[in-house]
Amino acid sequence: MAKDSLDTKITEAVIYNDRNHQSTHRYEVNAERYKKMIGGAEEGFLLFDSSGGIIDVNESLCSMLGYSRQEMLSMTVFDCGMGLANSPEKLVKTINQIKQLGGIHNYDSQLKCKIGIVIDVIGSIQFLEIDSGLIFCFFQDVTEHKMLERRVEESERKYRELFNEAPIAIHFHRRPT
Repeated sequence: MAKDSLDTKITEAVIYNDRNHQSTHRYEVNAERYKKMIGGAEEGFLLFDSSGGIIDVNESLCSMLGYSRQEMLSMTVFDCGMGLANSPEKLVKTINQIKQLGGIHNYDSQLKCKIGIVIDVIGSIQFLEIDSGLIFCFFQDVTEHKMLERRVEESERKYRELFNEAPIAIHFHRRPT
């Protein structure tokens, strides 16, 4: 083999290795960014595959539901609810709806906590065309907000009923200011 040919092959190998190293470095940087963005989010994050297997979660979701990260990673979306009622058919229908709409925002659902209570959540769900399809969600716990809404509605209903069924006339008069 001629020296020029050997030098060329070595140069090509060095360039290939350098590009491969740069690519690996970029991947590591992107992976670190992903971990920081998802891990630092106040909203609960959930990533699952098209069969419902949970692939990734953040600490916020674990805290919201009372599970450890390891427990969550061994679960399916059916275990924590999401309005799917252990129905693979409903999961497929939901995934198809997400694909068709390009995602679902303000998705109202409920998640089941480790201690058995159900919390109200609202979230955003997106589909990723990776492998056989991945779905990622961000959820906020709106249980307290919904409870307050129900109390206000009940109070309004009571007073409307009291007003409408009062045996005497009720008149509101404003004083001029």
